[in-house]
Amino acid sequence: MNCYVIIKMKDKFFVLIILMIGIMGFAAIIGVIGQGNVRHVQIF
Repeated sequence: MNCYVIIKMKDKFFVLIILMIGIMGFAAIIGVIGQGNVRHVQIF
């Protein structure tokens, strides 16, 4: 039972890391698009 709890904790930690990486990537993409719009560079 104790081992199962530890695995669940690790899963939560892993999901948190994936979420953080996803948010950082999303923010970076928005930043690049925002900079492009400021310089009037057509991205799409």
